[in-house]
Amino acid sequence: MRTPLARALLLSAALHLAVLGLIQVAPVSYEAAVTVLQVNLPEPGPAGAAAITTPAAKEPAETLAEPSPPAPQPTLAETPAPQAVPQVAAVSEPARPAKSEPVGALSLPSPVDPRWYGAREVDTHPRALSRIEPIYPEAARRRGQTGWVKLRLMIDEYGQVKEAEVIEASPPGVFDAAALQAFEPARFEPARRQGRPVRYEGYFRVMFELD
Repeated sequence: MRTPLARALLLSAALHLAVLGLIQVAPVSYEAAVTVLQVNLPEPGPAGAAAITTPAAKEPAETLAEPSPPAPQPTLAETPAPQAVPQVAAVSEPARPAKSEPVGALSLPSPVDPRWYGAREVDTHPRALSRIEPIYPEAARRRGQTGWVKLRLMIDEYGQVKEAEVIEASPPGVFDAAALQAFEPARFEPARRQGRPVRYEGYFRVMFELD
């Protein structure tokens, strides 16, 4: 026969068992903070070995270092090319290239005036470069004969007698040859017109006299 004390103990034990059963069945409700870490998991050991759970140490997340930009290369200051020093010309206008003469070209003298000028058309008359002395004919000397000859001379721009002609003579045919022989080879300073030597056509009287 059970006493009241024993009944009370049995009842208390039953209540404790019921409470323990409730505690084991009821799930624990709580919020867990989730942190994703990149860790290296160890390889599994051989079968039958005791599994030792080692809390993984928190390793700092590997930060991928961005490639640093290349160091700026020192910029070399470009040395300006030396500028050509302009040469100052002596004249105000730019010098023009000289015209090249064709090969073989000769500088020709100014064209000669083909005209024959008279005594009144020139500035200076021809002048003999040496004394002209005609030879007195021996026959006329013996006879004591005198006379004169009028010549027409054509003297070019070089002072040479190009043509000599008897225009008139007195007495005729006595002194003609002597006058021509004296003047044909003679040389003259040419006549000039406006500072240039020109061709000249003039008349000369040659006198034959006895002392």
